[in-house]
Formats: sequence, structure tokens, C-alpha cells
Amino acid sequence: MQNTNHVNTDAPPQNQIETLIVSVDEIVEALRFNRRPEGYKNRRDAVLRVKPQFEQTSEASLFYRERGTRYDRKPYPFHIDPVVFVEDRDQAEPRTRNEYHAQANEHMDDPSGEEISESVEMAYEWWEDYVRSNLLSEVDINNSDFERSPPNIVTVQYKDG
Repeated sequence: MQNTNHVNTDAPPQNQIETLIVSVDEIVEALRFNRRPEGYKNRRDAVLRVKPQFEQTSEASLFYRERGTRYDRKPYPFHIDPVVFVEDRDQAEPRTRNEYHAQANEHMDDPSGEEISESVEMAYEWWEDYVRSNLLSEVDINNSDFERSPPNIVTVQYKDG
């Protein structure tokens, strides 16, 4: 495992985490929520939140944060982008309902409204099955590829789903 941050006392407190427990259902819900239209989300994002006190084994839970929220006290909760748990980030986020609707309309010959609805539901089921089948056993909870922080690779234990 790559997490050797116990030696560095200046490291962020979340770097103490070596194993993270997270709900598969909550990852799926967070990914789905983040693809909804902005008007629906009301300036919020879905993340997996780990609350202090950070332990070697910690649990993350679904949390809807308002953009721009800052915390005064340290250690503050740590938020993890749900895409880090899925092997292929391009497939991690579902298309919007309108995108699935347009795709069904394009590939079906004069579909009825019911056929389009069924196709959209099937697309969401396929996407959810994909996510559940492609979860990583180790993830960078700092999302260092997209954030300005050093990587922190942890082992993940998934519950439910």
C-alpha cells in the first residue's frame, strides 16, 4: 500500500485513513445526482463524506454539500468525489435522462413513449450494473489527478449492493 503518511506529522489528518468503508448504493446515488440538471441540484454536489476523527479504518457516507462551503474548525470533514471509486471515469457518470431519451429515439424505428421510457430505464440499469461491477479495491481519496494534493491511496471495503 502506498499510504506512508504516518511519518509526516504535517500531512492532512485524513491521510491517517488506510481502509475506507463505503456503501455501493451511496456511490451510485452520488454519481446519479451529480449528473442531474443544475436547476435540480440547487448548487449542490453529492460526495462521500468522512467525518473526523479520522481512523485507520473510517467510513464514508453520502452527503450533499453546497458549493463554496468552508469549515472553520480543523479537522474538518473530508469529501471524496464519487468517480474515484469506478475504474473508468468516462463510464462512471450516467448520461442525463434527455441524452438517453435522444439515443433511444435515434436507434428505434418510430418508438412509442412507452418504448422510449423502457429503453431509458434499461440504459440506467445497464449503467448501474456497470458501476457496481467496476469498483476499485484501492482508490486515491485525494483525487490527486484533478486536485492539488498528493495522492492518498486507501483500500476500500464496500458494503451492500
